[in-house]
Parts: sequence; structure tokens; C-alpha cells
Amino acid sequence: MSSTTSTPLLPRSGAETVSGPNYSSLISALSNLSIQYNLSVIGIALLIMDPQMDDPPSPPLYPRTDEQDSLLKSSVFAGAVAKGFFWQTPGVILPYLVAWILVKSFGSDKNGSNYASITEAQFRILFGVGALPSAVVIYLTYLQFKGKKRERTGSENIVKVAFRNPQLWRKLFGTGMTWCLYDFVYYGTAFNQPDIINAVFGKDESIVKNCEHNILLASMGLPGVILAIYNLEKLGSKKLMSWGFVAIGIASVALSASFAYAPNDNVLNFILTCFMVFATNWGCNVATYVLPTETFPAEVRSSFYGLSAAMGKVGAFFGGYFFKQIADTYNYSTIYATCAILSGLGVGISSGYIVPFWEDNFVGTSVRESEPYVRRSTNNTDNKGEMISAA
Repeated sequence: MSSTTSTPLLPRSGAETVSGPNYSSLISALSNLSIQYNLSVIGIALLIMDPQMDDPPSPPLYPRTDEQDSLLKSSVFAGAVAKGFFWQTPGVILPYLVAWILVKSFGSDKNGSNYASITEAQFRILFGVGALPSAVVIYLTYLQFKGKKRERTGSENIVKVAFRNPQLWRKLFGTGMTWCLYDFVYYGTAFNQPDIINAVFGKDESIVKNCEHNILLASMGLPGVILAIYNLEKLGSKKLMSWGFVAIGIASVALSASFAYAPNDNVLNFILTCFMVFATNWGCNVATYVLPTETFPAEVRSSFYGLSAAMGKVGAFFGGYFFKQIADTYNYSTIYATCAILSGLGVGISSGYIVPFWEDNFVGTSVRESEPYVRRSTNNTDNKGEMISAA
């Protein structure tokens, strides 16, 4: 075996690191909690602003059309690019818990235009709570990196790098499209949980009862994400992604059939909706974050991770906008049949297009040919960071 040198994807320049406090775990936990709270809060906040009951005790303070409802739910993704692991699920539960406390405190029957000041206070506090963990994250991040120098990469345009390495685009299609498909189903369901609960138990259910059912429903995600983290080491991220889509597909088919053939069976529909939340929090929920780190070489990993996450948020935008529109135009059976089809596409894409950079079964590339992306010379005199590949 001989060695040859090749040009890295991006040259690096070293930098001295200064030791300091390490808040990485806490920053990660609070960031994920904050992100998911601020994304998920829109559903219950809109319910407080306009319960959309058939016979409300008071006219809604902020009435809205179905199109406005969809646009408001999808607009929260205008600046979103990523989220995280376990703490996103408590972030989904927390808005309903805060809403339940607010409604119980102010009075469950005091909602609408007859109680304008109370209604405004409730949804403004609901939104404001999301700023608290964000403020803590900003402060801890400042402390984490205060006085530290970070290693910098070369300034070459990442698009130029990708054009010289076309296999990266295939991988990006795999990681980005699976994230896109998953987020359509996940956020379509998450943003419309209050409406789904109304479809299961009836539109005249009180906001308090709706919050209680949503707290229980969102809690089904906790065992899902815990099991996914456990399964990650056993299955690997690629298999976890594929099986995650299989689980979502099964849940979607079951829910579609239940809404079609047993629309008045509240218990069955609620159980299947709980299973849907469990399925969306298992498998894909963890794999979408892990796979880009395993798929792309270190030199371009952060950039292509960001692109993958951005493609995911495109799916989330469309899920937030079209999910309820399809449900209102047709029914929930139709939208979950659509989710089943998208899950099938996810299985195919995750199986055929996602390959970790160290594996030797990538089309047209062997592990030795891919080694220039990941192995570096130990020669400290070479500032360009030459890499070694096995011949």
C-alpha cells in the first residue's frame, strides 16, 4: 500500500483554543426546547385567539379564515433552519401546559371579544414564555465562547467545492429530501394538533379539555424519542431513518382508514393519533439530525448540514400551510393517505441515496477513493492541510 497526497475540499488554518466553562449540553437542551416551543406554540395560540367553535360562548376576538390559519402556521418557518433531539419533545408539550395554566387561571369561559383584555394577555404571555429559554441560551453561549479562538476554514465558495465533487449533490438529495418529507408530516401534525383533537372529540370541546388532550397526545413523543436514541446505536442512523418512515407510513394508513370508516369512534381515533405522534418522534426524528453528520466529509459538513436542514424546513413550511387546507377541503383521511405516500417515498430515498462517507458501497466511489475527504497529513509545516489516500 502506498500513499499519495491530494488537495482537501477546504484548506484549514489552525488557531489556539483557550479553555473555559463548558455549557454545551445545557445550551443544546435549552436551544432545542426553545426552538420547538416557539414553533409549536402557534397551534394553541391560534385556538385561544379564535376557538372556531360551532357555538362559541363569545364571538372570537381574532377571527380568521382557513387560508389565514394555514399561512400563520407556515410563516413561523421563515427563518428556521434546524432543531435537535430529546428536548424538542418537551418543547412541544410545554405550550399546551402553559396554555392550560393560563386558561385555568383566567377562567376557562373567559375568551373572545367579550373578554378582549384577558384573551390578549393569554396569547401574549404564551408567546412571551418562549423568549425565556432563548435568553438563557444567548447568555450561556456568550460565556461558552468568551475568549476562545476558533479554527477557521478556507473562504472558497462551497458551491464551487460541490461542483468539483458531484457525489455531494446526490447525498444532499438524500439527506435534504428525507428531512423535507419528514418535516411535512411532523409539523403538519404538530401544528394542527388542536384541530385534530377537535376532529376526534368535536369542535365544542373547551380549550381546557383541548389542552389536556394535547398534553397527553404530545407526551406520546417522549417514549418515541427515547426509544430512537436507544435504537440509534443498534440500528445505525440510515436503518433508523428507513424504519422510521415505515412506522410513520403504518400510522398514517391506520389513521386514514379510521377517519374514513370510524370517524365517530373517539377512543380509536385518539389512540391512533397517539401512535402517530409516537411514530413521528421515533426513527426519523433522530436520524434526520445524525445522518448529515455521517454523510458529508468534515470539510463541508456544516454547510451541507445547513442545506439539509433548510430543505427540511421547506417541507415544514408546506406541511404547516397545506395540511389543514387539504383536511378542510377533503378530510383527515385524505391528508393522512397523502402522508402514507410521502412516507413510502422517504423509505426509498433513505435507502437509495444516503450513504455515510466512510462506507464502500457508494455508487462510483470506494472507501479508499473517499479517504482524501477525511484523512489528513500530520505534517505541521503544510498550512494547506494535505490529505493522504491509500492507493
